[in-house]
Amino acid sequence: GRRTRRRLDARQTLELVPEIERQGLLGAHGYGDAWTDDARLVLRLLHAAVDAGGAALNYVCVDEILRLGGRAAGAALRDVLSGACSEVQARAIVNAAGPAADQLRAGSGVTPKLRPLRGSHLLLPNWRLPLAQAVAFFHPHDRRPIFAYPWLGAVLAGTTDLDHCEDPAVEAAISAQEAAYLIAGLRFQFPRSDLTLHDASAAFAGVRPVLLGGHAEPSRESRDHLILREQGLVTAIGGKLTTFRPLALAALRAACAETGMRANFEPRPVFSPAAQPTAPALAPAMRRRLAGRYGRWAQDVVDAARGDEFDPVGASEFLWCELRWAARAESVEHLDDLLLRRTRVGLLTPEGGARYLPRVREICASELGWDDARWQREATEYRVRWRRAYAAEHGDAV
Repeated sequence: GRRTRRRLDARQTLELVPEIERQGLLGAHGYGDAWTDDARLVLRLLHAAVDAGGAALNYVCVDEILRLGGRAAGAALRDVLSGACSEVQARAIVNAAGPAADQLRAGSGVTPKLRPLRGSHLLLPNWRLPLAQAVAFFHPHDRRPIFAYPWLGAVLAGTTDLDHCEDPAVEAAISAQEAAYLIAGLRFQFPRSDLTLHDASAAFAGVRPVLLGGHAEPSRESRDHLILREQGLVTAIGGKLTTFRPLALAALRAACAETGMRANFEPRPVFSPAAQPTAPALAPAMRRRLAGRYGRWAQDVVDAARGDEFDPVGASEFLWCELRWAARAESVEHLDDLLLRRTRVGLLTPEGGARYLPRVREICASELGWDDARWQREATEYRVRWRRAYAAEHGDAV
């Protein structure tokens, strides 16, 4: 991308971010950056991989790396939904298991390379903190950089950087201390908004597979990546979402070296160009959005709409027809797949979208083949999961 950076005086800063603290304001540095919906980016990458001849197995985990003569020769797989197990053989294996990468390496008796770090975030309705620009600033307590920026029609604030010692198979969740820390940072930078944790509509956390460097403070650890070659097992460790492509290419080069294969690694676009869908009822901005999120399936998403399904779900940017399409064609196995990852309705509407569940059921249950008993079970489990991992408020921080 093109790098842009400019110095802004106090007046220019206030024109861009009128909510910011004015006392002592000298100015800011402005620069261009990008944001993404990480779950949708991953899904589009999976679709592109399948289009290129790959296979994507949903809800299948690797229990063990199989070895022959000390060399990685395959993997033991388990379908976590049915419990069915199988084995696959391979000349080389790329271990891109993120925070769980060291667990798959453990069979070869190697030393750990990872330091799992949790980053947590809060989501606020944009009317509560109206931002038209991303704002990065230093937290008053520890001078760590944090941010708040417009995201999918809401405001996303983060992030923390803490050691995460829980099982990587258990979904990470924000702690009460992290939530209070982020609110304190927002109150410092935007005091006129008088924000409290009650204003946050949701939260979420992720675990970074950061290189173990021995620093006492988590934020001092390097965000570089490392490629390991260990007897047929290629492990990708570290890096960031913004560097996923160089990391992937480095891992593929290592895999080719393990197998003696050759490949063309010349830079080329990740995604094929996607035409905007034909939908007179939708504004041009929404058609561009759908093309970006769904690629060559954008027209199918539009064609799936019935009745008023071009309407948004509450105050979110997501259309009802997107839920129908996800239920029909995007490997949804549980309700949290639909509301938290295929779409973000569960993050962008109050209480995980609880008030909209009857309509979600009306549109999606038949697409998913769920009967009344299955729907009730999924709705109950979804509410429990949302309260555990996505609710912003935790008793002692309220």
